[in-house]
Amino acid sequence: MEAVEWPQKHQEAFERIGMRPTTGILMFGCFDRLLYVEPQNEIDWEEIFRIHLRKIPCNSDGSIRDLACLTEGCTGADISLIG
Repeated sequence: MEAVEWPQKHQEAFERIGMRPTTGILMFGCFDRLLYVEPQNEIDWEEIFRIHLRKIPCNSDGSIRDLACLTEGCTGADISLIG
């Protein structure tokens, strides 16, 4: 439980490194397992763009690889909002 409470109790530590602390709440009895999902990389972003753009007519001026380079640090949910 300490790993969940620590960011809320020590917000100044996150502010020093220029990050916002997590705001999610973990309640007992809600989850059987905790899963760690690694941040996506450029290959993952390209695949996410392919999925979201497959039904949208696109111009050939740009490439999915270029889009993936521009969205470094974004999640799949962020990319879905772009399309």
